[in-house]
Amino acid sequence: MSKGYEKPRIKIGNYYLRWHDKSCGIYPKERIELERFIKNISFYLNSIYQLFKNLEKQSSRNKNSVKEQIFPDLHVSRSIRNQGIKYDLYMKLDGSTFIDRTEILEVISEPLEKVNKFFKNYSDCSLCFKWRLGELLFNRAGGPQT
Repeated sequence: MSKGYEKPRIKIGNYYLRWHDKSCGIYPKERIELERFIKNISFYLNSIYQLFKNLEKQSSRNKNSVKEQIFPDLHVSRSIRNQGIKYDLYMKLDGSTFIDRTEILEVISEPLEKVNKFFKNYSDCSLCFKWRLGELLFNRAGGPQT
């Protein structure tokens, strides 16, 4: 499965991706798309984390936990057009952030010119492979990370 995949160093500002040990990685041509996805969402991550911290404070003060009333985990998704690849970013209430990759393979039974969208309906998929790429971390020191 991992033939052709690699785990490049990905750093956007102070955010960097720490690859999951069992991750297959990504194809080299996907690096730009993954970096663009992280760059677009990283602008909002600090604000979202502050919101989660405020919700946690409210939750600890109230008998009826805000945490139980709503499910405040964040899920952001981006599909790479016409390639059958999707990235999902999940942020938990404690601020931990993970990125998953889903690759969708379809059986094409119609002429190719009629098939132009991969993500319209998951029920049309023949096979979906999903794996955790890694954890998105913030380097507070600003220096190199491993």
